[in-house]
Amino acid sequence: MIYDFFSGLELTDKLQNYLLVNQIGVKSLAYQRTIKSIEIPEGVERINTRAFFYSSSFETIHIPKSVSFIAKDAFIGCKATIIVPINSYAIEFAIGNNIPYIVQT
Repeated sequence: MIYDFFSGLELTDKLQNYLLVNQIGVKSLAYQRTIKSIEIPEGVERINTRAFFYSSSFETIHIPKSVSFIAKDAFIGCKATIIVPINSYAIEFAIGNNIPYIVQT
């Protein structure tokens, strides 16, 4: 189970507060130092600028197939491996930006 860095709620509950309908907002998880893994909910379509900016604690970030846009600077300073579905935009993004990834089957 993944816990929220502020209140002990499950992260998926807290993440809903950062979503702008179908997006992860600008710097919404920037400078994170405690969360190791996150699973972005299916239905999110965009990961905006600096969403994970210098978030050094992340080891894995699961990106759903519904994501069709990721800002080029969304992962600056974040060393996480992204977990991506086969044939997804996230794979193209990872390859094009030298981000480590694992294809989820």
